[in-house]
Amino acid sequence: MEWVSIVKSPSKSLFVVLLGFLLGIFVGGVIDLPISNWPTVIGVLVCLVVIIVSPSFLKGENLKRGARLVALVILFFLIGLWRFGQIFLPADAFLVSDTLNREVRIEGVVLDEVVEKNQSQQVVINQVRVADEHALGKVMVWMPKYPTFSFGDEVAFRCELEVPEPFDGFAYDRYLRTRGVLAVCWWPESVTIRSSNAEEGFSLPSNGTLKGSATLLKAKLFGFKQTIYDKTEQVFVEPHSTFLSGLLFGGKGSISSDLRQDFVDTGTSHILAASGYNVSIFSRFLFLFLVGYLFRRRAALAIVAGAIALYVVIAGFDPAVTRAGVMGLIVVFGRSLGRARNDAALRNILALTAAVMLFVNPRLLLDDVGFQLSFLATIGLVMIVPRIEHKFRFIPTTGGFREAIVSTLAATIMTLPILILQFGQLSIVSPLVNFLVLPLVPYAMGFGAVAIAIGFVSTKLAAFVSIGAWTCLSTMLYIIRWFGSLSLASVSIPWNEIVAVVVAIVLIAWLVWLYRRTRIRREHFHGSRKWGLATIVFVLLFLSSSVLQFTNASGSSYPIDNKLRVWFFDVGQGDAIFIQTPENKQILIDGGPGEVVLSKLGAVMPFWDRSIDMIILTHPHSDHISGLIEVLDRYQVDQVIMTGVNYRSSYLDAFEERVEQVTIVDEPMDLGYGLRAVFPDQSFQNKNIDEVNETSIVVELVYSDTSILFTGDMYLEQEAEVLRNVSGQIDVLKVPHHGSISSS
Repeated sequence: MEWVSIVKSPSKSLFVVLLGFLLGIFVGGVIDLPISNWPTVIGVLVCLVVIIVSPSFLKGENLKRGARLVALVILFFLIGLWRFGQIFLPADAFLVSDTLNREVRIEGVVLDEVVEKNQSQQVVINQVRVADEHALGKVMVWMPKYPTFSFGDEVAFRCELEVPEPFDGFAYDRYLRTRGVLAVCWWPESVTIRSSNAEEGFSLPSNGTLKGSATLLKAKLFGFKQTIYDKTEQVFVEPHSTFLSGLLFGGKGSISSDLRQDFVDTGTSHILAASGYNVSIFSRFLFLFLVGYLFRRRAALAIVAGAIALYVVIAGFDPAVTRAGVMGLIVVFGRSLGRARNDAALRNILALTAAVMLFVNPRLLLDDVGFQLSFLATIGLVMIVPRIEHKFRFIPTTGGFREAIVSTLAATIMTLPILILQFGQLSIVSPLVNFLVLPLVPYAMGFGAVAIAIGFVSTKLAAFVSIGAWTCLSTMLYIIRWFGSLSLASVSIPWNEIVAVVVAIVLIAWLVWLYRRTRIRREHFHGSRKWGLATIVFVLLFLSSSVLQFTNASGSSYPIDNKLRVWFFDVGQGDAIFIQTPENKQILIDGGPGEVVLSKLGAVMPFWDRSIDMIILTHPHSDHISGLIEVLDRYQVDQVIMTGVNYRSSYLDAFEERVEQVTIVDEPMDLGYGLRAVFPDQSFQNKNIDEVNETSIVVELVYSDTSILFTGDMYLEQEAEVLRNVSGQIDVLKVPHHGSISSS
């Protein structure tokens, strides 16, 4: 009877046909089925077409429909097999991965978004030439942080290419292949760049093809997206800025390794990406808000759809963001229009969406964890939430908290097999942490987006408006850090593949039972009363956040008394020291490597404070100057102290481009604020020095009867000279050169 029901229902028949295509993609990815006997294949296709078009030789309407459906399923299965086979490159083609284990010259163009890491850049090179010969495939290159690369830049370098390999159970090589990347390069040499911009870097081909126009549009969109990133960094301190960028667009990947590990251990790393869950929940909340306050249902749906489309465009049609936008549309329309009679339509929309995405890129099904998690989470939001939401009546609906919590539960359940299979570990605290954190995601995204938009008008006003987003982000970060610090936050799963299969079977059985026993219940809107109460709650939250802003990440109040405070930041290999004088003057000595210093400053400086009185660069090595470049991008710095020693590097070039006012230390001198440079005792400006560490500025801070000596990376020889210039006994010593053998 079930088969007859499927045959008679066009909706069910379409779903089965689409499943045939998806099965073909799956089989093509799991089993190598080379098609060599083309006459047999053509014969099979002809028979299938005859059955589909005119099955007149069969008796009975149901039999004809059944035969036609079977033929369609087989046909689409073969199409899926064929489509997956198209992704393989010709056997005789010259690939970028064919030249390994020897240094070669690589040339190409940056036609993908550049991903900024904490201390590096991840650049994907297209249109590759290897040793002056065109090669198929892309190359992912890990470059130093500076100079920065942009979309459209033409680059050339020398490097020893490598084939990407799996790590920690993650099939990194297969994931990169979904992006067309066949080889990687670590820290190339002899790098040259010919920069391009959205206005001049691209020109339409002589035949006026769409390809040139699309590239130009993509360049402009990426430029606008970078502008949004920059504005986010101006409005929010770290790590809130990077966290919010992750929620909105997938971020720049520059979050610290320790914090990223906390996300992994608590099973919340998915919210750092532009996931379907983030977009779906935010879009759903936006819809509920519009219906509760301003518009009727259809108008609200149109506004939400337009907002998602604009979001995808701003993101430069990034594949992950586009996928998240599509999932968001499905969830909003499915949950807003979903009744029992629309259940089949939603099912078909999901299947059709998957089929289209996999036709474009068949590798997504088995090799892209993001696609797997995003799609399964969307199924949970659309198909499961309406069937279990009534079980959670004890949770208040005010502000959409019930829906957020139930959505979190559904998404977590649906993605559990993939998490076990792909990562081989399970976060014990994940259900609880997600339960506490994910309901705050839409509010953080909403408040954050408003603050960023206002930032284009007034950064100071945006900093005040950001209080709501800051509160949500701070709460989420505190929860994730606290649970991530637990020793048993996550455990490894032995035989993870078997466990994943067992969990998947149990999940499928539960879904079948749930689908047969329950129906989608009609959604009721309670008007603005509930959302009016939510408004009151968040106004109180906003006001209380203003008070909380005076509390730093360690839980103590921001300094408002007349004491001297000195922080020695843990930034890894390098120095970063922050001084706050009794007069509330702020001095930063060195910045360490990468962007870690930004999170440290965000923990000890109030959110509204975007100025630093003085920066002292002891010497221009990367482990002291790199973080200062990021500080200059985000803070107004009144004065910069340096020696001006002749030392060329991309880091120093980037630093000097951002510096406005410089004071050169060429002899012992007072710097103000109780600081005195006691070394160098000669001018190093524009001089070539073999050991730049020997030129380090040494600063003594004297306050009342206390003396602190900041020594940079000076060597033993300079220590003797410094001792002659200090005022007397030193109470606190910053050990020279990180305690290296070259110094005391």
